[in-house]
Amino acid sequence: MVDLREIKISDLIGLNIGFFTPMNGGKTRAMVGELERTIHSGFNAVAYNPITNKRDGSFLVVDGRYKFPAIQKENITSIKDDLERRREIIFSKKRRYSGENGKINVMGVMHTKFTPLVAYGVDELNLFCLTEKDTEEVVEFMQWSKRNEFVGLFSGLLHDFRHRKFGYVNLAYDRMDIRQEKKPVCKAVHGKQCGKPAIHTQRLWSLDFAKELGLGDYLDEMEIFDYATKEGEILCGQYVPAPFFDKTVNVEDTGNGELIYLPVCDSCARVPFKEEVFENYRSFAEGLKPIVEMEGLENEVVKFLLGENWIRKVRDDKGNVIGREAVPFYRNSLGGFSPLE
Repeated sequence: MVDLREIKISDLIGLNIGFFTPMNGGKTRAMVGELERTIHSGFNAVAYNPITNKRDGSFLVVDGRYKFPAIQKENITSIKDDLERRREIIFSKKRRYSGENGKINVMGVMHTKFTPLVAYGVDELNLFCLTEKDTEEVVEFMQWSKRNEFVGLFSGLLHDFRHRKFGYVNLAYDRMDIRQEKKPVCKAVHGKQCGKPAIHTQRLWSLDFAKELGLGDYLDEMEIFDYATKEGEILCGQYVPAPFFDKTVNVEDTGNGELIYLPVCDSCARVPFKEEVFENYRSFAEGLKPIVEMEGLENEVVKFLLGENWIRKVRDDKGNVIGREAVPFYRNSLGGFSPLE
């Protein structure tokens, strides 16, 4: 793996660099390090967060601490517009953009006047790549970044907590010039902490959270998942692995401890109810299924399949729902597959 610290920032101009690890694996820390190194090298830098990342808001967060200011954006195109505007203001000689003592606050971020804006960081890139269209825009943005001589820094997850590709982010990852993949240690505890190299993200539910979601009847059959915190404290008997049918993007419930993420190795990773999900999904793939009353686990699975666009409702000529079926997929222009809607 390339040691970026051995390369001058000016020699990274025109490259796209990706930092990808499981959750809590140090990817944001590494990206912040390069942004700070850019500033120490005499250039300007700026960072961005997806607006859906309500957990971190207008900062890049490392170990729970606000480490670098970040601008929240809805999509990658708005980041492109923002970068162009910042470069224009930094080098503008207009009086209203003169700043003070060689510095200027541009839309909430302090920059040095008449100094090139060289590097930008995009955190949680996977959240900008949830659809084919969004990912096409990301790929176009990366090409634009190279032409306009930026150092593009991207961090994110390649896989979701189910160990499946996170949206279409892998198609953007394939286009990175330099890839920084670090393996943190597995935080699972089986009497003692595992400590093997981690390759997966483990999502955990607190027992109370599982009960709030109506899955209390299934808790007795679920495996308790003990783990070690970043500070080394071992927590026992308080969490269970999130089921396969939990929603893919969930950052709202992490602030209160109801839901947490850990890096884990392949042996320790747990995703309960995966077999039940695919058993149901296969039945829809075999043909149209009529709508019947469901409750409990089967109802949760079908809600997941509908919400994640694995299955769809089928209507008759009068618009009445007559059943559900698996959503067909087609090959998209990026080399992956998209749902045919």
